[in-house]
Amino acid sequence: MKRNLSLIFVLLFLTTGIFAQNFTREIKLTSPRMHGNDVVQVQKMLLAMGFDIVGEADGYFGPNSKEGLSQYQAFIGISNEGVFNKATFDVMFGTTYTRMQYRLGIKEVNTRRKLNITKSPEVAVNEDWIDYDHTEGQIVYKNYCGNQLVNIQIVTFFSSGKNIITLYPLAYNDYIMIQEYDFYGAYIGVVEKSTIENVYFCCDNNFYKMKEGRFDQDKSFLSNPLVDFIVKESRK
Repeated sequence: MKRNLSLIFVLLFLTTGIFAQNFTREIKLTSPRMHGNDVVQVQKMLLAMGFDIVGEADGYFGPNSKEGLSQYQAFIGISNEGVFNKATFDVMFGTTYTRMQYRLGIKEVNTRRKLNITKSPEVAVNEDWIDYDHTEGQIVYKNYCGNQLVNIQIVTFFSSGKNIITLYPLAYNDYIMIQEYDFYGAYIGVVEKSTIENVYFCCDNNFYKMKEGRFDQDKSFLSNPLVDFIVKESRK
């Protein structure tokens, strides 16, 4: 039954004209802009995964397409350069079960990011984790939209910024976990820059770290007690 979910993307290929093709060239922002059917395919796939900033699949690789591609590359552990290379192609158009499930997961994450969420009261698993002036320590949040659990977050506060681990529960106990860091500017609490540090994907009880477009099996991150806690919370 779970494998039937991948049929969604097969149907998506048929209904939107997205077809895997051979990698023929790097696509990047140039003047004049690069264009062609390969650009259309990349734009369609990005839009299918919820990167709405692309706008439309017009076949011209402009700044919005570059930004959408950069956002996608953050999910697959490739530096956000916005250049469509062979490693990006292999993940974006790969037809293995794990890759197709991951594309569905990315689409779900992007959908949830657009929801109006309500933060739950802070989950005090251990009082030592919480410092209520939010200059140091850790807090766990459950975020909802209505009765739907959108994600669970671990927020670790430092004087220089916040480390945020966000778990997005998916169907069949799969999940995507994103680790990012918010850097403070001149004032503590005022975020100046955010970067995604790592992205993890759990599929069929296999735990992957996304690195340079690869699905590397690496369970070391799960040894963190708080990470283990939010995984269990997401499955209640």
